Amino acid sequence: MKICFWGDIGRALADNISGGGEVQIALLAKALSKCGHEVVIIDCQTSEDFVTQDGIEVVRINGKNNCVPIIGTFFNILIQFYRTLLDQHADIYYSRMLDFRHIVYLKRTNAWWIYLHGRQGRC
Repeated sequence: MKICFWGDIGRALADNISGGGEVQIALLAKALSKCGHEVVIIDCQTSEDFVTQDGIEVVRINGKNNCVPIIGTFFNILIQFYRTLLDQHADIYYSRMLDFRHIVYLKRTNAWWIYLHGRQGRC
C-alpha cells in the first residue's frame, strides 16, 4: 500500500526535531515503511528530493517559488502542491498539522483521505 504524508517532516526523519506533529508523523512513516508499505512524504521545506535510509521517499513541491506577487505565489503554491499530491497516486493521504494547504482535497482520486486536527477542545 502506498501512503502519502505531507508537512515539514524531512527534518524530523533526520532526528532534527521540528515539532510534535512532525515527529509523530515521522515515527508513523518509519513504522509503516518497516512493515513493507511504500511511504512518500511531501516536504514543504526541502529543496531537493531524497530517500532516507528507512526507504522513505521525501519529495519537494515543484515550482514552489516561481511567482513574485504575493497572490500569484499563494495560488502557485496551491496548484503545485495539488499536482504533487496527485502525482503520488497514493492509496492513503494523511495529514495531521493545521495548514492553509488543507483547503486542497483529492476529489479526483479513489484514495482515502485522513486528516487529524490537532485541537482537542477548549479548557
